[in-house]
Amino acid sequence: MVNSGEPVYGVHDLRQGSPVSPKDIAVDLVAVHGLGGHAYNTWTHSGTGTFWLRDLLPDRLPGVRTLVFGFNARKKNHNAELDFEDVATQLIAGMGHFRAQEDAVTLATQQAASIASCTKGFVFFATPHCGSSIADLAVSVERISKVLVDPPNNFLRGLCTVSPALLELDASFKNLLQKKSIIPCVSFYEGNKKKGFFKNSIVVSKESALLHVDNEEATCLNADHTNIVKFKNANDDNFKIVLSKLRALVEKIKNAPREPKKRRNSHVHVPFMPGKYFVGRVDELAQLHDWLGAEGKYEPKTVALFGLGGVGKTQLALKYAVDHAHVYDWVFFANAASPGVLRNDFKQIQHSVIGTISKEESFVDKILAWLASCNDRWLLILDNANHLPDVAHYISRLVHSGHIIVTTQDGRVDDHEFISSSLQVQTLKPQEAQDLLFARAGLESPQQEDVEVAKTLLDDMGHLPLAIDSAGAYINVRRKSVTEYASLFQKFQKDILDHRPKASSYDRSVMGTLELNLKEIDAKPDAHALLCLLIFLDRAEVTEEFLKRGVTEQLVWGPNGEILKSQPWESYVAEELVELINNDFKFDAALEDLISYSIITFRNRNGTGRAFSLHPLYHKCAKLRMSRDQRQKYSARALMFLAHAYPSDEYVLENGDGVLGRSYIPHINYAYESFRHPLNALSVEFLDSLASSEDATGRPRPRELVAKLVLDGDLTYGQGDTTKNAYLLAWVDELLKSSISDMGLKARALIIRLGITYYEAGDYTGGVQACQEFLTSVKEAQSAGKTCIDELTNAELGVIQSTLAELLVTEVSVAENFEKSKAVLKAWFPLNPNQPSSKEKITLGTQARILGKLLKDHGDWAESEAQFIVFLDTYAVRGSQTEGWSAGDLSHCLMEQARPVEAEQVLRRYLMPRQIFQSAEMRARDRRSDTMYLELLLGESLMLQSRYDEAENTCQALLRHFYNFDKLWHFERFRVAFLMTTLARLRHWRGQYYEAIEYWEKIFNYCVEELDVGNQKGKWNRGSFVPLVAVLSMSDCYFELGQEDQAAQLQAQALELLDSSDAQPWILGLGTYWLGWLRTKARKRQE
Repeated sequence: MVNSGEPVYGVHDLRQGSPVSPKDIAVDLVAVHGLGGHAYNTWTHSGTGTFWLRDLLPDRLPGVRTLVFGFNARKKNHNAELDFEDVATQLIAGMGHFRAQEDAVTLATQQAASIASCTKGFVFFATPHCGSSIADLAVSVERISKVLVDPPNNFLRGLCTVSPALLELDASFKNLLQKKSIIPCVSFYEGNKKKGFFKNSIVVSKESALLHVDNEEATCLNADHTNIVKFKNANDDNFKIVLSKLRALVEKIKNAPREPKKRRNSHVHVPFMPGKYFVGRVDELAQLHDWLGAEGKYEPKTVALFGLGGVGKTQLALKYAVDHAHVYDWVFFANAASPGVLRNDFKQIQHSVIGTISKEESFVDKILAWLASCNDRWLLILDNANHLPDVAHYISRLVHSGHIIVTTQDGRVDDHEFISSSLQVQTLKPQEAQDLLFARAGLESPQQEDVEVAKTLLDDMGHLPLAIDSAGAYINVRRKSVTEYASLFQKFQKDILDHRPKASSYDRSVMGTLELNLKEIDAKPDAHALLCLLIFLDRAEVTEEFLKRGVTEQLVWGPNGEILKSQPWESYVAEELVELINNDFKFDAALEDLISYSIITFRNRNGTGRAFSLHPLYHKCAKLRMSRDQRQKYSARALMFLAHAYPSDEYVLENGDGVLGRSYIPHINYAYESFRHPLNALSVEFLDSLASSEDATGRPRPRELVAKLVLDGDLTYGQGDTTKNAYLLAWVDELLKSSISDMGLKARALIIRLGITYYEAGDYTGGVQACQEFLTSVKEAQSAGKTCIDELTNAELGVIQSTLAELLVTEVSVAENFEKSKAVLKAWFPLNPNQPSSKEKITLGTQARILGKLLKDHGDWAESEAQFIVFLDTYAVRGSQTEGWSAGDLSHCLMEQARPVEAEQVLRRYLMPRQIFQSAEMRARDRRSDTMYLELLLGESLMLQSRYDEAENTCQALLRHFYNFDKLWHFERFRVAFLMTTLARLRHWRGQYYEAIEYWEKIFNYCVEELDVGNQKGKWNRGSFVPLVAVLSMSDCYFELGQEDQAAQLQAQALELLDSSDAQPWILGLGTYWLGWLRTKARKRQE
């Protein structure tokens, strides 16, 4: 903005470009110049060019928006003859227009009334309230000469001390201030005389410059009339005074009590008011306010609230209507549950408007015509419009006339041509749900036990307001605790959910509300069949991809060890589901039916189609209404569907990375719960009965398919939940208990058990025994002719023998069992060594990997390196844990051969695909042992390259990751100990000996307290290998610190015990180069 002599008229914002958001503006300051003035130049210092309203004020009063108003105050500009009223009208018009913009602080209605009501204070600079003697003289001079300031004649006459207009205006203004005594005024008057034509004169006397009313603060400025509003810079004494007064005035305005908003004379006709227990919904109410607008932005609009029954749509609409009743002349409510109910409610609307009820059939059209043509503001709530075509006629007639809120369970509202905006009303947030429960239950200060129980209870209820209101009312009326109610809820779910307390805010029980929609679905065969599948799967997420997999052919391993294509019917998938889901038209129609009643919701997933979820109470209630036979039928059907859909050996058969299978694990866990649930009446025998009416010759029985499903769930150590893995394996045992034909599945079950039952617990002896007993039982069954070993089973047996070889050297020592382990490995071979099956080739790879591990643990680094390269290049399945373990073992060999740079390259190559697609949240939950093994070794490789800071960060991050888990498995605790040795050695090599000693002490104590327990008792005690290395390391630190007596004693004790124990080359560094380095230093000290 450039100051100039060109006229500037109207209202202008000096804050343009300011970083202050409009919502942060508290006060508008409007500057109006006087006679002969200019919108900019009046406030600008002639010497420095400082336009203080623009240049100084915004930074010092950031919450104030500065506006200037310019008017024609010079007669020569267009020969104007304006008076006070003309200028006032221009100001009001300018402010009214300006304050209607998007960033207005207060919106305008009637312009003058709005400006007056929004005016909160006045600042006057030498304003002649009682006129000016100079104006008297100027009128005389004006008749003689047309020089001076050249103001319009009407203004000069109006400013004379004897002007009737001015006296009348002054009296009216003072009367207004006395009525509104809270409006403060600041009046500045001239302290210097004006030099010039009227030399040595005060232009506006103090008497005229003051209002002489209460709440006026008078201040003298050392300036004449022209310069009283012009300041050189921020250091100008007059500016400092003005700024302090303005700051005080702004604070007084901001802190002044606000006048209550005037309410419109509204006619509110609703059947009931929002309940007193209404909680939350702040964001939803704000969204409605934004759509339907404030008082100054009334525009016809139709919006919709959609969501499942009982979520609180009606309460939300009523809350908005009541809170905004002052905006409307009329508020109407009509129940649109059916056409008949809607017509009846429109009769009540007619009665509300004209006082009578018409018997004419056309009364609805007359009411619609009245609403469409009246000039009043109105809001109409069309509640329970679950069948949108029923209300289409009403909306189409009114869409351009007023505000309409539609509440519906139909999730397709976005497709409706007359609905401009829609909002899905979600269940309550956890804290809101808890607040509602305790308020409804009358518990002002709940016990901590009740708070914890309430969290689980509310999760089971899916935070649905209807269910929470019912629970709270039950607790209140029957004087139960939350804990007692939660117990009743679990034992008598159907009775509890079907019960409606008399004190409830809702007219139906939970079951009663949801039953309305479930009955609608009963009449739609395809939607019913799909719902009966979904309620016996995990409700949180069922993907479209998963549903398609359940009805299309899938790849599996055949008995001959080759890949086969399995058809849905071979897995006993219901033909009804196959036909439905494979027919895109019927499938989409069934989904649309479920979505239209908000029974399911969906979201689009990138690349995998839609993902569906059910509310917990629909998930429960849809099952609770079923008979025992129905539950048995549909739960078994879902189990067989899942068994077919689940990927079998995803890494190999589908070239996957395990993500697909892991995403389906919740369905396996829920399938187990369904199998165990007494109301489902499932049993192994019932599963097998699914095949009784079909030709099942040569096909796996249903029980075997379910067992295979659980084993396909990738339940290997380092990935699953220990407790869940244990009961799933017990389920497999139950399923295969009477199965003597499928030895391959039993072998797979043992392979998984070796990992999660024996290896995780450090029970290597038990693992060896289990392997030997199983292999012996297989030989006996073969001898008795009870089983026939095919290629698939042989491949699984080969994995057991390879695992046995690994456990043998871990059980005692590599030195003792090295040759025995190699012999066990070589004892297995493919049924046809010259032409092994595809599955047996994978087992050959396992054999090669275990041989490499034996060689590594024996200290044969070069041979072991070659073996791991062969495995990774020839046999490894991309992304599998065995690939990750072998890559780590290869880097181990490289570091032992003093090649840490190559080791780092290997580690990063195999780490990247395991980490790159993981979010921080996914990473925090990731418990894959191969990933953590690779990260652990990366820290070691960085340390060996003297990149100590990087090594420190890597190890500390992994250590924190381990501590995320509540309970560590044995092998995880060993890795924690190894991480501590890396961190200790980092400090040791850096010469930070005191810190190193602290770490070595931690390692010593950790081994004794955390590792020397359970099945590992006696292997990690004070006299075992790792604690002794820690003691020897501490002795070296003490030597370096000059504490030789203490150091010598520790060194002698540790070396004596280490020299008499077996070497431990399998512990990277600690048992090799680190121990060698310490021993070399000890020998030099002894020489």
